[in-house]
Amino acid sequence: MRDKTIICYCAGGLGNRLKPMASCWAISRLTGRRLKILWRKDDLRRQVGFALVGKLVSWSMNLDHHLISTSIDPNLYYSPEKKERSIVYIQRKAACIKPLRRLLGAHNKAYLQQLQWQPLFNLPQAVYAENIRNASVFLNLSPAEGFPSSCVEAMQCETLVAGFDAVGGQQILQNGNNSLLAPNADYPALAYALSPVLSDLLTGSFDTWQPLLENAKNLTASYTLEAEAESLIRFWQSVL
Repeated sequence: MRDKTIICYCAGGLGNRLKPMASCWAISRLTGRRLKILWRKDDLRRQVGFALVGKLVSWSMNLDHHLISTSIDPNLYYSPEKKERSIVYIQRKAACIKPLRRLLGAHNKAYLQQLQWQPLFNLPQAVYAENIRNASVFLNLSPAEGFPSSCVEAMQCETLVAGFDAVGGQQILQNGNNSLLAPNADYPALAYALSPVLSDLLTGSFDTWQPLLENAKNLTASYTLEAEAESLIRFWQSVL
């Protein structure tokens, strides 16, 4: 059995990655098999949190690893002909949504009464993607991310990303260039940044934000199915 290889493909959140990886490592120690770890490229190189974990895993366990690119499905995430006057956000990551909305409503009641606020929770992928596509604004309210895939998906749909300068997304989200960011958990600062965006949604004039949307769309160009397939092929060529 010693000439066989155990392959562990790490995906999902950090806890979801480390638990099966630890199990595979234990099995490899017991059986004497070689262990090869696949860790998605964006998680290992681009992210503040996961770069540290990737380095620690390689150093402490003396494991090989291969970087796998990620992709955004163009059949699900694209810019529609017409956007809705809606703001979407992931419910389970939106601990501050109530005080944020309260501040915005105090400044202008129309922000809450005339614009649609759509929480995203427990939706099928196709429905989730439809909400992202049709929205004008995607709120990233998480203080820490691994790879901010939801933000990249919104960027590909030319949906304006606004939110916190979350740990893990700082190499992708750039305030004033491809997104609007406030310091982590500073929802008053986020309310100030959102106010002109929401005012433009009310008037129907969104031209001010077009440069950010174009920069964001250009950033997603490398997240293709072809790039992911090529990285997987390179992995299998290194094993077989």
